[in-house]
Parts: sequence; C-alpha cells; structure tokens
Amino acid sequence: MEPAIRRLTERQRALLEVLVDEPRDWSGEDAVVRSGWALQTCLATVHELLSRGLIRSVPARDGVRFTVLNLCRRLVREEPGLWLAQAGDVPLLAVAG
Repeated sequence: MEPAIRRLTERQRALLEVLVDEPRDWSGEDAVVRSGWALQTCLATVHELLSRGLIRSVPARDGVRFTVLNLCRRLVREEPGLWLAQAGDVPLLAVAG
C-alpha cells in the first residue's frame, strides 16, 4: 500500500487527504461536495483511487458508495512522511484542475 500512496499525483493525494477524514462510507456526490471540485474532475479522481486499490466500493440501497481502506487511512494519518515527501503541503483547490 505504501508504494501506491507514494505514486499518487498531487490531485489524487489532495482528494484522499479529504476522504480519510470521512468516518463512514460516502458517495461520489459526497466527494464532490467535500472537495469543492467540479463533478467530472472529482469522479475521475475517485475512479483513479479505486483503481489503485486505496478505496473500495460498498454496495448500498441508494447506489454505490465508497470507503477508504483502513490501512490506507492509517498510513495517511500516522505516517505523513509517506504523504508529504513528494508533494509538499498542497492546497486542495490548487490541484483541482
């Protein structure tokens, strides 16, 4: 999981940083609201994080929801060296594109 985190783009890192603080599962629309990004940019980034195995889909009655994997959540929260070594402190809006 650490190598996957190290290879994230600034945009992917910024969104993941927002999503690790979400205690429950969340929808694509929730991610858009939390990030403040355009719908297409945010959903594309959610898909990228999903394809890298850092988040997973969760079946729900109202459609697909997502959650950050616990190990990923722990690494991002507890080992900021993995997180910030490449990107520095990048504001979320600066990488939204």
